[in-house]
Amino acid sequence: MTKRVLHTVLVAFAMLAAQTAANAQQASAVGFLKCDVSGSVSFIFGSTRNLRCTFTPTAGPVEFYDGKIEKFGLDVGFIQGGVILWQVLAPVVANKPGSLTGTYIGATADIAVVAGVGANALVSGNKIMLNPLSVTGSQGLNIAAGIGAINLKFAGVYKR
Repeated sequence: MTKRVLHTVLVAFAMLAAQTAANAQQASAVGFLKCDVSGSVSFIFGSTRNLRCTFTPTAGPVEFYDGKIEKFGLDVGFIQGGVILWQVLAPVVANKPGSLTGTYIGATADIAVVAGVGANALVSGNKIMLNPLSVTGSQGLNIAAGIGAINLKFAGVYKR
């Protein structure tokens, strides 16, 4: 039974990696998403952290998002808050405010899929992809593997 579960998980990771590679080849960079991540204590079954994000598109006004990052699977430890920077990739330029609203999912594994895009990339239902570029300020002890998800909700645009 354990081998069957492991096989199923490996097949799911491989399918996700293939889908991530296909999406990356069809997408272009449309901006950067910078998120401040709250600290947390995580447990064996997973964890949730709050996000405050700023999207700086290549064209258009700066947008703000609130959200949550969730991990399901092995996740044990304590992590202080930090900052994550994602490159936002999309098949078409997201030109209306709030276009990043939605749920992004992906397998949390360090597998190189395409040059510059790993399996840590998260993909939404509308094919917008978040490719992590850097994580700073995260301190603590944490062991994690599993499926990650980010939920983003539009919180407004920057007004001068």
